Amino acid sequence: STPPYTSWQTASDSIQKCINICVGGDTIYVANGVYHESLIVNKYLWLIGSSMDSTVIDGTGLAGITIDGHSDFILNSFNIIGKERNELSTTAIAFSGFNPTILNCRITKAGSGIYMGRSSGKVENVIINNCNLGIDTFCAQDTCYPEITECFIFMENTGSPAISIFDGGNPLITKNIIIGGEYCNYGINVAYNVKTIIIKNNVVSGFIFNNISPSDVTESALIENNNSLHLPENIFGWAGIEGDPNTVIRNNITAYSNVGIRGWSTPVTNNNLFWQNINNTIGGVSLDSSDIVADPMFVNDTIPVYGGTYDYHLQKYAPAIDAGDPNILDVDGSRSDIGV
Repeated sequence: STPPYTSWQTASDSIQKCINICVGGDTIYVANGVYHESLIVNKYLWLIGSSMDSTVIDGTGLAGITIDGHSDFILNSFNIIGKERNELSTTAIAFSGFNPTILNCRITKAGSGIYMGRSSGKVENVIINNCNLGIDTFCAQDTCYPEITECFIFMENTGSPAISIFDGGNPLITKNIIIGGEYCNYGINVAYNVKTIIIKNNVVSGFIFNNISPSDVTESALIENNNSLHLPENIFGWAGIEGDPNTVIRNNITAYSNVGIRGWSTPVTNNNLFWQNINNTIGGVSLDSSDIVADPMFVNDTIPVYGGTYDYHLQKYAPAIDAGDPNILDVDGSRSDIGV
């Protein structure tokens, strides 16, 4: 562990030691191992681990924030363990007023997996489980554009959302798999004057309140090409998808739930597929002539669980194929499908 840590022979025995001597724009490579420390990242750096399984930042019993961002930075390929899941104030990765990129990481054992405050940061290909809350954004201004994409979030025995979008901003939530277990309340919960939001191409399943729930959106919400599934049937009134008059809900599959789509007043809905819901629609929503009520014909239609065998690709001749909004085209130029 000999500064300036510029070879594997002299490499630092601590990630924070390395951060402390770096200047903005430097890159830190981290070898396999367990690093029992919490970090403060206060300059623009690339931190690159060997893999999300073998390069472990273990914050057990240390600071309330395991990686505390005070700058833009890139974090790639780490396994991050928070201080303690049952301490709700703890967070695995937190930043406010900066725009980091979190890539290819695994996050466990924290009150919150990631907190993004006033940030246009990006979270991509991140696995979050064994946390009380998955990802939490707080913008408080219209200039925030946080992006959450290609993540897997598994929630179990928690009363907090998998993704909480709160107070302002223009978030994009796309291509995620979000699974709820026992006592989990919301999949994607949007509240309090978010300006615009796009929720597209997500699988959301198993939450006891709403799987996808934008409300109080001041300009527009687009809920498109999602699969919303397995909302418990004994929970009255809660829906797989809900929206208000500023919401467009199209090309979604909603199945095996108490309610498929619920409207607060009259959202725009079209080209959705419903199957085995107790109520397909309630509130200000009624079935549109473009909607379909039919078995979606998934490849493996089992209830999704962590590590499960579910497969929500559509079988050949599935009724959702080429049945989506005709104004949306697939890459091959054909009419869009319904669902992810």
